[in-house]
Amino acid sequence: MNHPRHAYGAPQARTATGTTMNDLSLAHEVAQLRATVQSFHQALISLTGTRLTREQLAERLCVHYNTIPNWMKHDVLFPRPDRYGKWLLSEVIEWEQRPRRRSAAGGLQ
Repeated sequence: MNHPRHAYGAPQARTATGTTMNDLSLAHEVAQLRATVQSFHQALISLTGTRLTREQLAERLCVHYNTIPNWMKHDVLFPRPDRYGKWLLSEVIEWEQRPRRRSAAGGLQ
């Protein structure tokens, strides 16, 4: 009977299903690699997701174009634009879902 050999020439142990320990180890490494790639993919999406211009953001929020910089000044949790002056849609959605409270001046915070 031919046994698969390890890189050093020694026969490899087989499991009850006939796979070698190296097969199991490789399958485990592939699973870990898949998880890492998925995590990286999610990070990449958050960095490169859909972006909104100031005009698009104002339209989405049903406010005047000039309201955006005022909110940025007074609401530390309001999303900030990237270096190109665009807002990441996922951050805007997160901000929209945040509970608001009324300020003493009557506006939303």
